[in-house]
Amino acid sequence: MNVELFDHQDRANQLNAAKLATGRPFEPQGRPPFFRELIGENGFKLLMGVGHDFGCVRHSSCEGDPPYLMATTHSVFDLSDCVRFLTGNTATPVPRHYCLLLAVVKQIANHFVETGERQRQRNSDQRIINPPYSYALLPCGNADGNSGSHAKFVS
Repeated sequence: MNVELFDHQDRANQLNAAKLATGRPFEPQGRPPFFRELIGENGFKLLMGVGHDFGCVRHSSCEGDPPYLMATTHSVFDLSDCVRFLTGNTATPVPRHYCLLLAVVKQIANHFVETGERQRQRNSDQRIINPPYSYALLPCGNADGNSGSHAKFVS
């Protein structure tokens, strides 16, 4: 599958618009937490927050249409506990509830690069199993994403 990388913080990044192979663009390289995007030829994209040992992932349509699926831990949602990721020199808060270990972010991203799909964990019998994260369907609301309701979990 053809996937392109776009660095939302470093527009001069030499990998911007590069066609990717599995495992390449996920190291933080000593930078403060920032956003990168993988855009697939299939009409879907992953927006990834990349930190030193953590990150976040949102799967959505390239057209910007819902649903917006955010990978999430099974922790309590708390808007006062946020991590900030840089995009265009703006620190964007992401609730820690949506932060995953960087190894998990890499695994999700590699799966997307290989297949163009969001990852679903499966055991050896190809049955879906519970991974250390799930996807939350983000509500569509006003400009800050706050519609007054909590996210709905999907598999």
